[in-house]
Amino acid sequence: MFIGWLTCIPAVLLPHSLRRFTTANAPANRQMPIASVVSSHLKKIKQTEKLVTILDKYKMKSTPRKLELDNKHTKRAVAFLDILGFKNMIENLSIDEIALKYETMIKLISSFETNFSKEKSVFEYKPLCKRFIFSDSIILIANDDTTDSFIDFVGYARRILQFSIANQMPIRGAISYGDIYINEKINVFLGKALTDAYELEGKQEWIGIILNESIEERYSELFTNREKSIIFDEILYKYNVPFKDGSFNSYRVINWRVNYIVKNGTKSLLINKENNPDVEKKIQNTLLFAKHIRDRGRIYSDKVPTLFKTFYIGDSEPPFKHGDEF
Repeated sequence: MFIGWLTCIPAVLLPHSLRRFTTANAPANRQMPIASVVSSHLKKIKQTEKLVTILDKYKMKSTPRKLELDNKHTKRAVAFLDILGFKNMIENLSIDEIALKYETMIKLISSFETNFSKEKSVFEYKPLCKRFIFSDSIILIANDDTTDSFIDFVGYARRILQFSIANQMPIRGAISYGDIYINEKINVFLGKALTDAYELEGKQEWIGIILNESIEERYSELFTNREKSIIFDEILYKYNVPFKDGSFNSYRVINWRVNYIVKNGTKSLLINKENNPDVEKKIQNTLLFAKHIRDRGRIYSDKVPTLFKTFYIGDSEPPFKHGDEF
């Protein structure tokens, strides 16, 4: 068990029954006076009218109201994250064990988000981004279109990636920017940004999060402004990402390895219990990235926003050294 430290229509109910309005049939062998027959027919007409009135009222009440939607079409940074090995977990772990892994990761993320939000403002709590979880998929959506909001969003995605590795529930994902339609009330998420992120996520052959070119185009100031680029050229590092087709493609990626200190080393967190060759390939590609960052001598930086400060993984209180490999 690891321990992680951060240094820093309204429902309309159908009536149980609708009263039936009927009249008792007169015996066949009995002659009814004309006045009685007329009276009987009048009663039936009135009863029929009453029934129609009741049904009309019921119909009016049960007709669904027209759904009133606000205009939720906007532009945002969107991440699509996939929990790797989920099918294998379903086959080899009990639902309680899987739920525990999920809950542990979510509690860690929520704790981190709450603490960070308190550091930013003592007056109110504001989530770093919107988060939605569906089985083995996680969707993140930036709170708004600003650069500050994007930085919060990236920091959150990065911490999820770090937590997922520590919890041995690794994720692979992609981030894109563009049109997105969001309706949280009925869980509708549509748009090119989400589609692009989904498609790019599925092309990779490692554990990590890649950024679509649209991100660099929209938030170019993070990479062209000298003061900001010193930080974000490291956090959003340019790397030749391994793809499933055997190619390597240059993209900016979330650098989870910087300021990530694991007492027993990164490799101790990446376990292939079933000796699955596909899993092993992803692990080796991930370790190559970690080695690349280490060999550059840039595995630690204190010149980063609080959101990107050091995260320690180990069974004793920090600080302690990274155990490598890698």
